[in-house]
Amino acid sequence: IHRKSLAVESYDYTKHEWFTVPVQEKCDSWSEPYYDDGGGDMVMVTYSHPIFDKDSNVVAVVTADCSLDNLSMLIANIEYYVKAYSFAISQDGTYLVHPDTTLILKKTIFDDIEDVEDTALYLATAKEMTEGKRGMNEIDMDGEDHYIFYAPVKRMDWSIGIACPEWSFLSMAVGSSIIVVTFLILGLLFILLLCSRQVKQMLLPLERFADSVDEIARGNLKASLPEVKTKDEM
Repeated sequence: IHRKSLAVESYDYTKHEWFTVPVQEKCDSWSEPYYDDGGGDMVMVTYSHPIFDKDSNVVAVVTADCSLDNLSMLIANIEYYVKAYSFAISQDGTYLVHPDTTLILKKTIFDDIEDVEDTALYLATAKEMTEGKRGMNEIDMDGEDHYIFYAPVKRMDWSIGIACPEWSFLSMAVGSSIIVVTFLILGLLFILLLCSRQVKQMLLPLERFADSVDEIARGNLKASLPEVKTKDEM
């Protein structure tokens, strides 16, 4: 267990968002991502919970810090389609999680518009993400069509998105289709074999009668008819 006092002159915690917001609003809150210089000494977000006295006055704030590095690893370890990647943005569009770590906290999703062909659709998608909506759009990025899937993280006013190349998405669908068609063909062949065997069994008595009739037609009047065990027309 490591202990560290933040009540020092060089670290005035009373001016930090994680402290001021719960004190002023008297409710739980998530901070915007920040680098906590002198405190956690890392890029993180903080969840704050105010403590009240019997007169409902805030007397303290309890916090829990979440490293963005850990969050990035958590999201990055989720397996998607080939060449797909995940990202997360804050309410104002700032990158919180991205494969290109140089973008985190330094650029917003709106800064990437220069790499997009359909700027109107891209801006509409970015706006919907910052507004906490969920959906999917197909956008040309870096000269390649991508499907962008996105959904909100409501408690934190964040949005998580997945960018997947069209070819990767369709290749998975084509692969699934091939499997389905293969099983369909095998099923039809099995049904065909089963039906063929059933029809052959049904026609066998008739073939035996036909053979007997053929013998009689050749002049063999002593030819015997096959024994009939069924109770049908035969």
